[in-house]
Amino acid sequence: MSELLARIERDAGLPGLAEALAAMAPSALRSVLLEATSGQAARRDPAGLLAQAGRDGTVRPEASDARVLHALDGHALDAARGFEAVELAPVAPLGTNAVLGGIAQNNVLSTVRNTEVLADPTAALALEAALRRRAGETGTVRLCAVGRVLRLQPLGDKPGYTPHFRLFGLVSAGRATAEHGFEVAALAEHVRVQLRLLAAVGLDGEVELSDTRLPRLEGMRGRAHDPVESSLVDEFPGDAPVELQRLASALPGARFDLHRPEGLGYYDGPMLRVCVTDAAGVRYAIGDGGLVDWTQRLLANRKERLVISGLGLGLLAARFPIVVP
Repeated sequence: MSELLARIERDAGLPGLAEALAAMAPSALRSVLLEATSGQAARRDPAGLLAQAGRDGTVRPEASDARVLHALDGHALDAARGFEAVELAPVAPLGTNAVLGGIAQNNVLSTVRNTEVLADPTAALALEAALRRRAGETGTVRLCAVGRVLRLQPLGDKPGYTPHFRLFGLVSAGRATAEHGFEVAALAEHVRVQLRLLAAVGLDGEVELSDTRLPRLEGMRGRAHDPVESSLVDEFPGDAPVELQRLASALPGARFDLHRPEGLGYYDGPMLRVCVTDAAGVRYAIGDGGLVDWTQRLLANRKERLVISGLGLGLLAARFPIVVP
């Protein structure tokens, strides 16, 4: 228990309150929280609403022009014509990102109704893909979606990054094939979709490949957000897993990041990044993706394979000149 919760329990004279609430049945806890939030809402006034609207980044409008974002939505969906476009719900089941991606629950906005605000379209798309696979859909399930997501982790002073933003997500779900064929083909397809999207707005994407199993990354687990010098190389690393070797053959011109901590503990094997450099020479990681084990766990089947990727449309609009026809 955090020191803050311990102090709240002491001040309220209710020792064990947090543990008791956590142990409640979801329906009972929901009733308690709904009553509490209703009481808090009844005590609010217009001045308080206006004050929060001015200071709280989670409720402030997106800074980018909505017409630019709308145009980018269209380019994204057009670039992914081989994927079924899904309009996601604004919320997902509570714990979606924690259970599947190992993301701390404090980094998403939980609701009192057993849901959480959408924080990653690929996680929601993975649930939809798993439902379809369970229902007997054969072949590769290809889904894409554009959604506004909300994340609550500290942003620091990164230019262009905001608590909520538009994100383009892709998932490919299917069954394992010989010689890692499914994941190699799906990863290459995701990269090509992202490159087509960038080309449609006049930008050149640079592809970087890595793999969570590279021996030189083993000592970096748990340091996913530490600043690390880039170690991009043009020559293929001799100790790379076979999937990465085959992926490199499918994506001529890709470079290799031998020192990438981001994605360790999240992806499971090959991972990709698509970067764009602006006019000032600043390089932005616009797209990301990789192989995950989510459908294996959702369907309790080790033969299931899932490739996910995402591209930040909000970051693209904020940092690059996008011309709207």
